[in-house]
Amino acid sequence: MQDVNNHPLLIHCRRGKHRTGCLVGCLRKMQRWYLSSIFDEYQRFAGAKARVSDQRFIERFDVSSSKR
Repeated sequence: MQDVNNHPLLIHCRRGKHRTGCLVGCLRKMQRWYLSSIFDEYQRFAGAKARVSDQRFIERFDVSSSKR
């Protein structure tokens, strides 16, 4: 996902909110986005279906454990 040679990316799940939102949130964290910006983007797409548990998952995602 981080290799721009693989872009554009299509990431989706059944509804495109929770699993996709978590994955994209973790990607944004790897891209060194501020958590506030990550959560703003997540909220924009998840809307009323946003989950605090998803945001906690993204917040706790350990970037150092991912391969670059």
